[in-house]
Amino acid sequence: MIATFVPVGCSGIGLHLAGHGTDHEVWHAWASGHIAAGLLFLAVGVRHVTIHWGRYKGMLKRGAGRKSKITMALSVVFAVVVAAGIVLLGVDGAKR
Repeated sequence: MIATFVPVGCSGIGLHLAGHGTDHEVWHAWASGHIAAGLLFLAVGVRHVTIHWGRYKGMLKRGAGRKSKITMALSVVFAVVVAAGIVLLGVDGAKR
């Protein structure tokens, strides 16, 4: 997961910085890279959850222990970020 998060984070920062510039092509390149990295992160995240599905089911049955609380919190954050990314796909990018 970390190997796919780093490109998403770096491209997100690059996209933000490019938004302050004047060259729309640079912004578009960062946006395309960020979307590609985000989709890869999403695919790896879904695969990760399917691999560890038994652990999630066990947490629901047994309740959340200390480590499970962290896992649950990160899972909620991941779901919120994915939902926000999907919503933002419908936004018309930079207005230049």
